[in-house]
Amino acid sequence: MMWVLSTFLLILVLPCFSSTIGEQGYTGNVRFQRGATSTRPQKTTGTEHSTSKATAGAPSKRGKYNYGEVLKLSILFYEAQRSGKLPKNNRVPWRKDSALNDGKQNGVDLTGGWYDAGDYVKFGFPMASTVTVLAWGLMEYKKAYIAAGQYGNMLNSIKWATDYFIKAHTKTNEFYGQVSMSI
Repeated sequence: MMWVLSTFLLILVLPCFSSTIGEQGYTGNVRFQRGATSTRPQKTTGTEHSTSKATAGAPSKRGKYNYGEVLKLSILFYEAQRSGKLPKNNRVPWRKDSALNDGKQNGVDLTGGWYDAGDYVKFGFPMASTVTVLAWGLMEYKKAYIAAGQYGNMLNSIKWATDYFIKAHTKTNEFYGQVSMSI
């Protein structure tokens, strides 16, 4: 499930959003049509307030799609999949700390990472694939993330998964590739 969303972001959303960033920055008022984007400056009446900072989540007045909002909600999806002790800046109010004893029975700390497919299992390979694609997208479309005001959120999301992988590599030749609670 996670890799599907990360691939969606990299292939469909980010190229469209990235192409809307012109010399003046993203304003959220770019018109999107099937397979085409326009980065021409808009005609102004003098009453609009223009800014080079993105207002992620603010609806576009002219465009059909708000890619800044798509990006924000996509990153929020990963934050909702977090396992372990959640940070103070947790943006998912219904999400609480979970699985704080992962690895304890083996004397290791395996808290953190992301759950997969809405259950309480952490699969290392899909998580690794997902975080790789997300990091690739961040490197490839950095300006789009910055313009959308989501650069820091994506960095935090990637760090959440990579910090877990560091924990899961407990010895030179030992890596925990799957973590779940037996019932």
